[in-house]
Amino acid sequence: MQWLKIILVLLFFILIAFLAFLLIPVNRTFHTKLGLDISDVTVYRALKDTTKWRHWYPLNNSSDSQGLPIHFDSLAKNRLVKYNVGGNDEISWKGEIKINPKKIHKDESVLEWEEKVVIRKNIYEKLRILFDPSGYSDRFLGTVSKFKGRMDHFADQLSGIRMEILDIPSLDLATRTDTVPLSEVENQIQEIYKEIITHFRDDQLKYPDLIQSRYSMLNDSTVQIQVGAVLKDSLAIVKAPLKKLDIPAYKALVAHADGHFADIKDDMKIMDDWLKKHAARKASDFWVEHQFLFDSPGSKNSLSFNIMQPVYFLK
Repeated sequence: MQWLKIILVLLFFILIAFLAFLLIPVNRTFHTKLGLDISDVTVYRALKDTTKWRHWYPLNNSSDSQGLPIHFDSLAKNRLVKYNVGGNDEISWKGEIKINPKKIHKDESVLEWEEKVVIRKNIYEKLRILFDPSGYSDRFLGTVSKFKGRMDHFADQLSGIRMEILDIPSLDLATRTDTVPLSEVENQIQEIYKEIITHFRDDQLKYPDLIQSRYSMLNDSTVQIQVGAVLKDSLAIVKAPLKKLDIPAYKALVAHADGHFADIKDDMKIMDDWLKKHAARKASDFWVEHQFLFDSPGSKNSLSFNIMQPVYFLK
């Protein structure tokens, strides 16, 4: 009789342990470091473009990359991405990708990638992740490898910017040059362009509402800008303080961008990475072509614009 009580107690505790194992989630965390020969801006933009995650992340059938729950830390720009896949399923993956600011070379990125697998109900999968986790670690490392492959050969289109090599035709511009803080570039371009077009009739301008502006970064906070209006007549007279600039035709990497002027510096880093991957050389300055709605006082230029980077050599 005593033995029967002992057996019943043991069975009771075994049942409790089984129910606990069934009901309590089991998790395991995988992590790795990854070095990439591109800027942290390009990496962050690629992660931010959730529509492209399907190309390298093994999403479940029930998961939609458009609605993928991803958090971007606004206080650590270009530094931290968190994601959660399959949050309502039996198995979920919670990841965190840190872009480490400590790096050996300027134009490289070091990623610290961590992913936690949480299994809620499936007993077989719980046993697998506890005693034979190779399937889950292979999935994680495969994801990291695919992402590295995408970055080593990243496409011509990346989160709000599309790049292509184009032949730019020759132009005749009436220009004015100034040196301004980087934070004031957008407003200064508007004011300078308004001043330029007061010297001409509409029929003297080839594209009255098209601004051409050239940039030379003097340092991280100051830029020299040259703002121009396209002239219809190459023989048009340009008087001081304006200068006439005859631009010959040239080959350029053109980035069609959607966003704000504040993003141009980051856009240029992505273009630099593209040129590096395609063995191309660039000029020290670049042109931006865009339109501005002058009928809206105080409006900000959030329209599409083209960044044109002259290319001296393309393999």
